[in-house]
Amino acid sequence: MNYYCYNVLYIIQIIIIFALYIIHIFKESGISYPIRVIETINTVLESDLPDIFNIDRSSVIKLKKFVYLLASMSPFKPNILKLSETR
Repeated sequence: MNYYCYNVLYIIQIIIIFALYIIHIFKESGISYPIRVIETINTVLESDLPDIFNIDRSSVIKLKKFVYLLASMSPFKPNILKLSETR
Protein backbone atom coordinates (compact mmCIF):
# COMPACT_ATOMS: atom_id res chain seq x y z
CA MET A 1 0.00 0.00 0.00
CA ASN A 2 1.52 3.33 -0.93
CA TYR A 3 2.00 6.20 1.49
CA TYR A 4 -0.86 8.35 0.14
CA CYS A 5 -3.42 5.53 0.44
CA TYR A 6 -2.28 4.79 3.97
CA ASN A 7 -2.74 8.44 4.98
CA VAL A 8 -6.21 8.63 3.43
CA LEU A 9 -7.32 5.44 5.17
CA TYR A 10 -5.89 6.70 8.45
CA ILE A 11 -7.77 9.99 8.10
CA ILE A 12 -11.02 8.16 7.32
CA GLN A 13 -10.60 5.96 10.39
CA ILE A 14 -10.03 9.06 12.54
CA ILE A 15 -13.16 10.72 11.13
CA ILE A 16 -15.34 7.66 11.77
CA ILE A 17 -14.07 7.16 15.32
CA PHE A 18 -14.47 10.86 16.07
CA ALA A 19 -18.01 10.92 14.65
CA LEU A 20 -19.02 7.95 16.80
CA TYR A 21 -17.54 9.64 19.87
CA ILE A 22 -19.40 12.89 19.14
CA ILE A 23 -22.69 11.06 18.61
CA HIS A 24 -22.25 9.40 22.02
CA ILE A 25 -21.54 12.74 23.73
CA PHE A 26 -24.54 14.49 22.17
CA LYS A 27 -26.86 11.60 23.01
CA GLU A 28 -25.91 11.95 26.67
CA SER A 29 -26.25 15.74 26.75
CA GLY A 30 -29.65 15.87 25.01
CA ILE A 31 -28.50 18.37 22.37
CA SER A 32 -29.82 17.87 18.86
CA TYR A 33 -26.84 15.72 17.97
CA PRO A 34 -27.49 15.01 14.26
CA ILE A 35 -27.08 18.69 13.41
CA ARG A 36 -24.08 19.09 15.71
CA VAL A 37 -22.43 15.95 14.34
CA ILE A 38 -22.77 17.23 10.78
CA GLU A 39 -21.35 20.61 11.80
CA THR A 40 -18.46 18.97 13.66
CA ILE A 41 -17.60 16.62 10.80
CA ASN A 42 -17.68 19.52 8.34
CA THR A 43 -15.39 21.56 10.60
CA VAL A 44 -12.94 18.68 10.88
CA LEU A 45 -12.98 18.02 7.13
CA GLU A 46 -12.85 21.64 6.00
CA SER A 47 -10.55 23.19 8.63
CA ASP A 48 -8.65 20.72 10.77
CA LEU A 49 -7.56 18.08 8.26
CA PRO A 50 -6.23 20.50 5.63
CA ASP A 51 -4.16 22.26 8.29
CA ILE A 52 -2.78 19.07 9.83
CA PHE A 53 -2.22 16.90 6.75
CA ASN A 54 -1.76 19.54 4.02
CA ILE A 55 -4.77 18.32 2.03
CA ASP A 56 -6.07 20.32 -0.93
CA ARG A 57 -9.70 21.36 -1.49
CA SER A 58 -10.44 18.64 -4.05
CA SER A 59 -9.39 15.94 -1.55
CA VAL A 60 -11.67 17.45 1.10
CA ILE A 61 -14.60 17.28 -1.31
CA LYS A 62 -13.80 13.62 -2.05
CA LEU A 63 -13.55 12.83 1.67
CA LYS A 64 -16.92 14.47 2.29
CA LYS A 65 -18.48 12.37 -0.46
CA PHE A 66 -16.90 9.23 1.01
CA VAL A 67 -18.16 10.03 4.52
CA TYR A 68 -21.64 10.59 3.05
CA LEU A 69 -21.40 7.25 1.24
CA LEU A 70 -20.40 5.48 4.46
CA ALA A 71 -23.20 7.13 6.42
CA SER A 72 -25.86 6.30 3.83
CA MET A 73 -24.92 2.62 3.43
CA SER A 74 -25.42 1.32 6.93
CA PRO A 75 -24.16 -1.27 7.76
CA PHE A 76 -21.19 -0.82 5.48
CA LYS A 77 -17.72 -2.27 5.78
CA PRO A 78 -15.29 -0.86 3.22
CA ASN A 79 -12.96 -3.25 1.44
CA ILE A 80 -9.61 -1.83 2.59
CA LEU A 81 -7.61 -3.91 0.12
CA LYS A 82 -9.67 -2.62 -2.79
CA LEU A 83 -9.35 0.98 -1.52
CA SER A 84 -5.58 0.65 -1.36
CA GLU A 85 -5.21 -0.47 -4.97
CA THR A 86 -3.60 2.07 -7.25
CA ARG A 87 -5.17 2.67 -10.62
